[in-house]
Amino acid sequence: MSNLTIVTGHYGSGKTEICVNMAMKFAESGEKCTIADLDIVNPYFRSREKDKEFEKAGVHLVANNLNMPNMTAEVPALSAELYGLIDNHTDKIIFDVGGDGNGARVLSRFAHLIAGRDYNMYIVLNANRPFTKDLQSALSYIAQINAHSRLQINGIINNTHMLRETSIEDVRRGSILADEVSAEMNIPVVYNVIPEYLTEEAANEGIKNLFILNQLYMRPDWL
Repeated sequence: MSNLTIVTGHYGSGKTEICVNMAMKFAESGEKCTIADLDIVNPYFRSREKDKEFEKAGVHLVANNLNMPNMTAEVPALSAELYGLIDNHTDKIIFDVGGDGNGARVLSRFAHLIAGRDYNMYIVLNANRPFTKDLQSALSYIAQINAHSRLQINGIINNTHMLRETSIEDVRRGSILADEVSAEMNIPVVYNVIPEYLTEEAANEGIKNLFILNQLYMRPDWL
C-alpha cells in the first residue's frame, strides 16, 4: 500500500477534516507523517490553520514556500519541499488538494513524478452536496478532477454528513452512492466516514471500512 495519499473533494465534502484526522491518527500510532496543504483555491477550513495542533502531535506541515502557515491570503507558489515528499517512500504523506478543476490543476505540475510511483488518490463524496448528489454528477466531477490533475482517482471516500447532525441514514445513503460509483469506475470504496457517536450504529448496520472522526478539528464548537 502506498505511503502517499492524495485527498480531493468538492467544497463542503469534508476532505480537509478527513486529512487532518488521518494525519493525527498516523501520529498517534507512532508513524512519521507530513501533511501538505495544496488547496490554493478555498480560503476557508485550511489544514494549514492547524499548524500548532500538528506541531504538538508531531505532524510535519508543508503549506507554502514562505514558511507562513497561518497566512490566509492565497499563495500560488508551492514549496520545493514537495519534490522531496513525492520521493519519500517511507513516511506517511498526505496531500490536501483543492476540490475543483483549478484546485486539482496544482497536481499537474507534479503529475509526471507522482505517476511514476505508487500513490493513493481518493475522492471524497458527500451525497448531501449538490455537485455530487447522484451517480452522474459524481462521475462528471471525478472526470474533471482526473483531467485537470493528469492523475487518476483510484479510491472513494464516502463522507456524507450534516456536521454534528449526521445520522446513520446520511451515512447509508452516501454508502449506496459510493458503491454505485465504485461499480461504474471499478475502483474501491476505501472508507465510510462516521462521527465517533455513530460507531455502534454503523457496526450494527453492517457498514464496512469505517473511518471514525475522533474530533472535528476544522469546526469550532459554535459552528
